[in-house]
Amino acid sequence: MSNPINLLRETTCHQLPVPRGKPKSGRVWKRTQIVRASSHNSTKSLHRSWDSKMKDKKEKESIKLLQDELIEGRKARKQAIRERRIKSREQREEKARKAEIVQNVKNPAKLRRTKKKLLRKVQLKN
Repeated sequence: MSNPINLLRETTCHQLPVPRGKPKSGRVWKRTQIVRASSHNSTKSLHRSWDSKMKDKKEKESIKLLQDELIEGRKARKQAIRERRIKSREQREEKARKAEIVQNVKNPAKLRRTKKKLLRKVQLKN
């Protein structure tokens, strides 16, 4: 009562794979080739689309702007430190000048009579 066409369909649908025999090369660990390697076409085209080029360009520009901003910030910090250092050095020198003990020598002949140690400490100011 079974139709021979239906029997044929059932046998092809539930067909078991044919057991592999031992390959002639002796390399049993190798798989059987399902698709030829030449059929794989996975090479990228040499031509990139205009949209992708513009997207990359915008990305590079934004990175460059961020980089420049960071560099400018670093330069500004260094400049501020440099200015602060110069200012503190000037203040230190001014305080040292104000703290100096000054004694006017009216008779220069007295300098000849002083000891050598004292003469080393004497500075002429105009």
